[in-house]
Amino acid sequence: VPYMLVFTPDSADGRAMSPFEVYEICLDVIFCSDVILSFCTAYTDQGVYITDFRLIARNYLRTWFVIDFAGSVPFDKIATAIAKGNGVQGTSAIRVLKMIRIFKMLRAVRFMDKLNHLEQKDGFTFLKNFLRVFRSVFLVCFVAHFLACMFVMIIDHSEDNWMSVYNPDFVDKSSWMQYSLSLYWALLTISTMGSGDILPVTHAERSFAVCATLIAVVVFSFAMGNITSIFSKNDGAGARFDVKLRDMNEYLDFRKCPVELKRAVLTYLGACWRKTGRMYNEVQILNDLPRH
Repeated sequence: VPYMLVFTPDSADGRAMSPFEVYEICLDVIFCSDVILSFCTAYTDQGVYITDFRLIARNYLRTWFVIDFAGSVPFDKIATAIAKGNGVQGTSAIRVLKMIRIFKMLRAVRFMDKLNHLEQKDGFTFLKNFLRVFRSVFLVCFVAHFLACMFVMIIDHSEDNWMSVYNPDFVDKSSWMQYSLSLYWALLTISTMGSGDILPVTHAERSFAVCATLIAVVVFSFAMGNITSIFSKNDGAGARFDVKLRDMNEYLDFRKCPVELKRAVLTYLGACWRKTGRMYNEVQILNDLPRH
């Protein structure tokens, strides 16, 4: 969405639609169909599978309907068609109306929620870890894509800007070359490595760079924390054993036990407890299982 908003030329009367516009229309049809189908899609509530259409519609209206509706209906095309029908002309006016297209980015919120639900479903640990890493990478790429497009959008060609100062030849380059350059800046900013050799020039660019840096710090911290938690939570029994070993070591130090005795006790724990059922509350686990 940001790429098409920044780099796709405004449609003109009598001009054939570009592949991007055809692709966007197909997405609009798919997203609107998804909104309609969501009124017929069952859901679970406290472990109960709800199939009543009235309850499904009520639940959808209370939860994701507003976000799905705002992100699916092509308000930009509707507003642009109405404006042209009323005689509104000018590239700047049409571009302002096209800003409504940003609402489509709300679908990314729904996508993140779907990944979260899929991660919580029963399955292999590897799949859950993969989904957690994928969600973090997707968030970083999504924010980098948005910042890169906005960094190009704020360029004022009537004066010096970051692109012309970096390399004047890029001003006349293709949209893909300009996007690659701005994406390079965005990824460096998100990875907290600085702006590299691309620096903001105007006041608007510096203000945007400050906001982008604040967003990048939060996104990068969340992504790294999410990935780090995979390794810290991967072995629950091992973590419990380490805690028990530390407690036992502190207790032996408190009782001032001889070194030989401490070594024997810790060796016993490592040999007999680490791979046995004593690291688990087997009675509680078995009681939680169904009787039949």
